[in-house]
Amino acid sequence: MGGRSRFIITFDLVLITKHILAVNKLDSPYKIIAADANKTETVTTSDLVQLRKLILHIDDNFANNTSWRFVRKDHQFSNSANPFADDFQEVYNINNLSDDMWSA
Repeated sequence: MGGRSRFIITFDLVLITKHILAVNKLDSPYKIIAADANKTETVTTSDLVQLRKLILHIDDNFANNTSWRFVRKDHQFSNSANPFADDFQEVYNINNLSDDMWSA
């Protein structure tokens, strides 16, 4: 086991399913972005299928998405229930790094 699948667990699928069914919405724009595995700016059953294939080692990569998505923790979303309503920075260049970034 390794790669992306080690960061996804079955309980994540349960939480995403509850979000899709509006039983218990994901409580963070970061979680919503993470749940959008196919990068369509919505969280749907297609994302569940992609994540399930990753967990079961059927696929090693996400379709239509080349990477995990990272958003700065201090980003201010105008609508936390729909983080895709805003453009958010996903690239952060660090020049002349001389120390760790844990406190950044």
